[in-house]
Amino acid sequence: MRTKKNLLALLLALALLLSAVPMVYAAETAAETPSVGSLKWAAQIGSGYTKAAGAPIVVNGNIIVMAGDEIMCLNSETGETLLTGQMSQAQSYGYTPPTYVEELNMIFAPLGDGTVEAFDADTLQSKWVYQDTLETTATQKAMTTVTYSDGLLFTGFWVSETADADFVCLDAETGELKWSMAIPGGLYWAGAYCAENAVIFGTDNGSASGNTDTSAHLYSLDKLTGEIISDIELEGLDDVRSSVVYDEGRVYFTTKGGYICSAALSDGVLSDLKAVSIGSASTSTPTIYKGRIYIGASDKTIKVIDSETLEILLSIEMPAYPQCSVLLSNAYEEATGEIYLYATYNAKPGGIKLIKLAADAERAEDCTICDLYDAAGYEQYCISTPVADDNGVLYYKNDTGCVFAIEQKSVTVTVSIAEDGFILPKTEIEVPVGLAAKYGYENSSPVTDSDVSMLDAMVRIHEIMFGDDFTPETANDYFVCSYGWISLFLGSSNSSIGYTVNGKFPHDDVYTEYGYSGYTADQTLVQDGDSVEIFYYRDSSWYYDMMALFDQDTVTAVQNEEITLNLSGYAAMWYGYYDDETIASLTYPLEADIYLVDAETGAFSDIIGETDENGDCTLSFGTCGTYVISAKEKDGDTPIIAPWLEITVVPVTTEIDAENKKVTVTAASNENITVNIIAASYDDNIMTNAVLAEAELTAEAQEFVIDISELDGENIKVFVFEKETLCPIN
Repeated sequence: MRTKKNLLALLLALALLLSAVPMVYAAETAAETPSVGSLKWAAQIGSGYTKAAGAPIVVNGNIIVMAGDEIMCLNSETGETLLTGQMSQAQSYGYTPPTYVEELNMIFAPLGDGTVEAFDADTLQSKWVYQDTLETTATQKAMTTVTYSDGLLFTGFWVSETADADFVCLDAETGELKWSMAIPGGLYWAGAYCAENAVIFGTDNGSASGNTDTSAHLYSLDKLTGEIISDIELEGLDDVRSSVVYDEGRVYFTTKGGYICSAALSDGVLSDLKAVSIGSASTSTPTIYKGRIYIGASDKTIKVIDSETLEILLSIEMPAYPQCSVLLSNAYEEATGEIYLYATYNAKPGGIKLIKLAADAERAEDCTICDLYDAAGYEQYCISTPVADDNGVLYYKNDTGCVFAIEQKSVTVTVSIAEDGFILPKTEIEVPVGLAAKYGYENSSPVTDSDVSMLDAMVRIHEIMFGDDFTPETANDYFVCSYGWISLFLGSSNSSIGYTVNGKFPHDDVYTEYGYSGYTADQTLVQDGDSVEIFYYRDSSWYYDMMALFDQDTVTAVQNEEITLNLSGYAAMWYGYYDDETIASLTYPLEADIYLVDAETGAFSDIIGETDENGDCTLSFGTCGTYVISAKEKDGDTPIIAPWLEITVVPVTTEIDAENKKVTVTAASNENITVNIIAASYDDNIMTNAVLAEAELTAEAQEFVIDISELDGENIKVFVFEKETLCPIN
């Protein structure tokens, strides 16, 4: 059984102040974001300069993205385009994402030519279009996010470093212009913060880059009238190219001149401007957490800054300039003491870096930096901020025109738990990297932070079997594993737990006269596609339980055909860590009862046979279908670790012997029917010749041999049809 992810995710964190209500932080989430990334999907949405893929946002569990003059809804599980809406204008460069307002269920898109357009979030149908009327010599570009507050929308436009552009207030439901203000230099990535009575934003400086004859401004305007409450001139600080964010009575922003800035905010009034040089430009909207600010800087670093003094505490090296906002996850802080920072960087390959550090880290050397996603095959520049959904999946885009979904790396394994029968039948589960650590358990070498261990798999089993009752706080009530040794499992005290991976006992590769040294659960690596078998030893005196093995891994048989099986075994704990040759020499036939097993519950039902002193038994099944069988020791015998064997019973099997030019068809039917058997040769999927035979099927399995000497080539297929109905039966 593969576990399903909840597809109805809510919006948790949006970059560049994308939220629909005033936020303390620009990009913070409590979702369990990836510690080791894996590409879930990549969707080619845009291309080139005129139809660039825009920055994605999460809306009602799906992904909204703009490309050219289209707005699209993507399935968050697959990246498939679910809906497409037509926009009145193309977006400007694809750098600025739309904004979703949950209470209105509307999406607001900042577009070219001074345009804002509203869309129904369910249908992507346009609801209204606003186009600004400020007379300029060039088109006003929408380079700034739309901010929502109390039924109003706020955004600004940009023309050039030296031209005026409008900042506007619109009615969110109708698009009606409430007021506007012409801003020298306009707004570029400078999203607004809305307080109870005011809207606060920074501006460009209205002059060519590097010319400080004029200054940028930090404005606080009355939300309802647009009247200026405060106007702080940012002399010598250069353009404000970040959104304004709020924390603990102050607003924060960065500038292209290389400053981190803050100002006190009280009842809409700004005061006490602080500006401290960080030594290089920043267009990164601050992310603030526990008194620290996280921003990207053009000297190719992430700066960690004290929010009170604006002192730089740490500089963490990046491959290139991180122009994004830093996405911060605190999901693992309680368990590991670390917060996770996610940042892109404006250079190839254009992936995502993950930085793990304590919220009070004092040295950059104490941070762990790794490639969460290396963008292999999609190398291009990137300034997009990662955003997270409720499941912790990250979404972003780079200049390939692709939108990416990055999830936690996981492996899919088949697990079972055997005792006197099966506590857990063979079940397919997905196990994410780092799951054990979430619950306070620790893996050991040779398992690394990017691997999945037996310990992780055991924790996942407890999650599935105990559901919401199994939490980081209650985990030790159900499962205790200390230094790899298990003393409590499934809520029962029992140290007699064994396990194999793909039928082998995990161990190191150092062989001695005593065999290999076994690995404990925290040392055992499991990989995608592995079969994990967990069992209890039931021989409490000598732990001499026999690892029972059928001589076939799977069986396919025709109905009523006799199936011959052999069952043998060896003392698992005593000899499981020897080499294959030694184990084979210590493996003996087992006399046992053969049971049918309920594949859904693992319960043993009917005894359908028994093995003799040589371990042999013969079975047959009169009805087509899939059966599971196992074995159990006879009364008084040494306990058997229950094996699992699937037998598929079909009406027809075929064996093609191209070398000897014959096809053997073994078939049976519950009713006597006539069938046509067709053997056909193919060349590049085109049939070149065929041989037809007819056969009468009865309930007993029968063999039919067909001469295919007339057929050319080795690409031969066989088809069996019921003659009267032409219904295929193989």
